[in-house]
Order: sequence, then C-alpha cells, then structure tokens
Amino acid sequence: MLAVIMCSLPILYTRIIQALNILIGNIFVAQVSMTALAASALISSTSLFILSFATGCLLSLGPLFSGQKNNALRSNLLLSIALVFLLSLVIISLFSGVEFFLLLMGQSAELSKLAQEYFYYFSYAIIPLLSISAIQQYIFSTNYKAVILFHSSLSLVISSLASYILIFGFSFYDIKVQGYGLVGLGMALSISAWINLFSIIIFLVFLEYRKLINGFKLTGKFTSVSIGEWSQSFYNLCKVSIPLGFQLSLEILLIFVATLFLGRFEHSVIAAWQIVSQYLLLFTMLPFSISQSVSILISKNISDSKFSKLSSLANSGYLIITIFSLLVGCIYVFFPHELVRLYLWQHQNVTDSLSIASPFFIFIAFYQIVDGWRLLGVGVLRGHSKSLKIFAISAIYAGVSLMVMYLLTSLVKNFYFGIPIGLIVGLCIATYFITVEQKTVSKKNMTIAV
Repeated sequence: MLAVIMCSLPILYTRIIQALNILIGNIFVAQVSMTALAASALISSTSLFILSFATGCLLSLGPLFSGQKNNALRSNLLLSIALVFLLSLVIISLFSGVEFFLLLMGQSAELSKLAQEYFYYFSYAIIPLLSISAIQQYIFSTNYKAVILFHSSLSLVISSLASYILIFGFSFYDIKVQGYGLVGLGMALSISAWINLFSIIIFLVFLEYRKLINGFKLTGKFTSVSIGEWSQSFYNLCKVSIPLGFQLSLEILLIFVATLFLGRFEHSVIAAWQIVSQYLLLFTMLPFSISQSVSILISKNISDSKFSKLSSLANSGYLIITIFSLLVGCIYVFFPHELVRLYLWQHQNVTDSLSIASPFFIFIAFYQIVDGWRLLGVGVLRGHSKSLKIFAISAIYAGVSLMVMYLLTSLVKNFYFGIPIGLIVGLCIATYFITVEQKTVSKKNMTIAV
C-alpha cells in the first residue's frame, strides 16, 4: 500500500491542482451572473469531453517512459512532441466549431455565443497544456517528482491571479485592466498555460541537464534512426494511446450529454448541474491518481518480471479508493448547503440552486464509490496493456448509459430521474465487465508467478 500511496501523491497533487484551476475559475465566473455560470457548464463539459481524449492519449506516455531503456530517451521525447502537436491540431479545429454544434444540439443562442467567444481565446492554451501533460508523464518516471509539486503550486497561483484580474478587472493607481467576465477566464488560462510551460521546461532542463544532453547527442544516434523506424514507433504509440483517449473521452461524453440535456431547461438547472459536476471532477482526482499510479507500478513490475506483487498493488488501490469514496459520499449527502454556498459565495439567495442541486448530490454520492472501483480496474488493465479491452468496455458503458438516459428522459420527462439512473446503470455494467477481465488477468499472473 505504501508504494501505491507514494507513487500516487505527486500525481494526485497535480490532478487536484488542475481541478482547482478549473474550479476556482468557474467560481469566479459564477459571481458574474447565473447566465455566465450556465454558459460555463456548457464550456466545462465541452472542453473536458474534447480534452479528455488528449489526456487519455498522453497517459500512455507514463508506461512508455517508466519502462524505457537509457538510449530511448531522445526517441520517446520526440514521439511525445509529435503526439502533442497532432492532438493540438485536432482539438483547436474542434473548438472553432463549438457554437455551431451547441446550436445544433438545441442550446440557447446566448449561451452558445458566449461559449464560442471563450473557446477562441482558450484555443491558445491547447499546445502548452498538452505539452505540460506530456512532460509531467516523463517526470513521474524520474526521481524528481518534487518538481511537479512545486510547479503545480506555482501554476495554481498564476492561473488564479490571472483569472481574477481578467474576469473582474483590476485597478492600481494608473494601472487599469478591464474585466472580461467569462471570456476573461479563457484569456487567463491561455496566458498562464504558456507561463507554466516555460517554467516547467526550465525546471526539467536544470534538473535533467546531463541526462537530456546525453540522450540528445548527435554522435551518429540521430542518423541511425530511419524515418521508417520512427514512423513505426509513432504508429505503435498511437495504437496504444488512441484507444486510451477514446476510452476516457467516452466516459466524459456522458457528463457532456447530461449537460446538453439539462441545457434545454432553465439556466438555473444547468447552473446547479455545473456546481455538482465541478465537485465531482475535483473529488474524482484521487481515484484517478490511484488508478494512474497503479498502472505505472504494474507496468514496472511486469517489466521486472515481479508478477507476485501485482495482486497486492491492485488490492491496496481498491482499499484506498473505497475509504476515500465513502468519506466523500458523506460530504455530498450531509453538507450540500455548504457546498453550494461555497460555490455561490457572493449570491445572497441560494435556495433555488440548493433545491435543484440536492438530488444530484445524492446521486453522485453513490456514483463516486462505484466509479472509483471502475477507475482502479481500468488502471490495472492499462498496466497490463489491455487498451482495446478498456475501450470496448467504455463503449458499452457509454452506449448503455446514453440509451437509458434518453429513454427515461423522453418517457418520464424528468431529468432528476432519467439522467442519474442512466449513468448508474451504465456504470454498474462497465464495472462488472472490468472486474471480470481483471480476474482473468490475475489468474494468468498467478500462473506465471508459480
């Protein structure tokens, strides 16, 4: 258990900081108006859905770096750079058509226009954000994980300060900065992303100077790798990373579709959903981090032929996630008013938001526990390079959830009932298949260990 905790701590801290960057920015936006908060719900779900594909793809770099040979550093970093730019090109192209898509899905013209204005500025943050994610995957595999802790803290301060200034405005003597509301959040995230990228590159070069120089020496190593060999390596990387990307984006797709369903109701409904989903995102960071650390540790132990340790790693992860999820569930159930008040701290009356959000909080209390088990199972299978199996199960998860959501929402005409039940049914089925596949893998490991 100690190995899982120690490996997951820097990952967890980084993920929490990333979630807090989003949460703090959206809390600032919530103070502007309920319309801005409703628009931020569409923005958050859309950006998470699209960026989750890239995040899933870049997760494949963790096992790649952790199992690399000493002479593979240059090749792996170049592969990572190529993957980052390819993903960035796709994402920026998708962001350019957000308004058209939202209107096509029946969202209001006012919210769709606000979202498009936001994504125009946020598009400038894509390359640095994905580059930082790729660099972090490399650092996770080194002995310099403290760099992640320091850099993540620095990024939170920069992002929060920039968000506050550009959302609300700033005036100090003769220095005046105009506030841009929701659009200012997109500007702030782009500016802070580039600052954070340059800072983490400086940290990396300073700490890993000798290793990087040795890995990038041009003494025949560059010319010894043909274009064909590099292309094959990139193709092999894509075969692993793209299914992971689709797997993660399929899961976020459900939150995205739920937001689109709720976007057809009043702004107060989608605003309440935004509050609940942001807390869900924040508290999912620990299960997600444990899953990622277990994946890395399993990959390392398989590489070292230590098959007897794999089962204990998975069991430790399940224990940690279960205890944490139960505690979080109690917070959702017993303190919904405090959670809503924290989000809407400048609003005098939160009664309407609380009445709408309370049923959602009860739903995610159960959802958080089961989803934590599923995420851990996904991490175990990812460590065994079962990307296609993960993708297939995620497709079942998404398909069943969407079907049940649509049927119940259309027939019952009650979003409180249709959306939560749809998500839970799909989640339980996916967790069952993940468990079955994990047991199959465990039996094979025990056979090999014996």
